[in-house]
Amino acid sequence: MAPSSLQDCHADVQKVEMVLETYSMHIDSTYNKLQFLKEYIDDTEVQSALHLPLCAISQSKEIQLAPCRTATMFVRVKLFAMMQTH
Repeated sequence: MAPSSLQDCHADVQKVEMVLETYSMHIDSTYNKLQFLKEYIDDTEVQSALHLPLCAISQSKEIQLAPCRTATMFVRVKLFAMMQTH
């Protein structure tokens, strides 16, 4: 090989190394973002899992209190009607 072609080859290798380094940095950055996103999703799932039973308990209490509220409203209406007739 002639000295100029050896230098050209070395320059080409350096360019390829720079491109590969850039790709590697982008891949690392993307991987880190994906890891962060995965952790965020996992945390959200945990929070949802903790929140759902609380919602179910709250809805259960609402369902249990509904007949009581209905009865109370019925009594109020009946008392109001009785007061209006007298």
